[in-house]
This record gives sequence, structure tokens and C-alpha cells, in this order.
Amino acid sequence: MSEGTVPAQPGGPGGTTRQWRKGLRWAVGSYCGTFNPVTKKTTTYKCLVEHVSGPDTAPPNDVYWEIYSIN
Repeated sequence: MSEGTVPAQPGGPGGTTRQWRKGLRWAVGSYCGTFNPVTKKTTTYKCLVEHVSGPDTAPPNDVYWEIYSIN
């Protein structure tokens, strides 16, 4: 696996969800989390299309991500 590759986490994100940041390769089925400091909630997204993250592919872009959970 190359540097920056995020493997899919079978069976759900569990403790393996990574924080979204630009420059990472996201595999279909992998998960990322974003924290909203205003609501104090974390949204977990599931990757729909393999891509390298950047401003145009950031969650909540529904071409690349679907909401998995909000905690």
C-alpha cells in the first residue's frame, strides 16, 4: 500500500476512522470523520469513489461521500 492510501475498513469505521485532510488517497468503502466545533459533533462519511482528497472532493461532496453517522 502506498503512502497516503487509506484502506477500506470492513464492517464499519470502528476505531479506524481517519480525520479528513487533503492530499490523501481514499479507497471506495473507506471512512473519514469531520468535527464541527460549533455543534461539537463528528460526522463520519463513507467514500463512494476512489480519489485523492482536495478542496473539490471534501465532505460533504455527495459525489465522493455519503453520511455514515453523526455523533
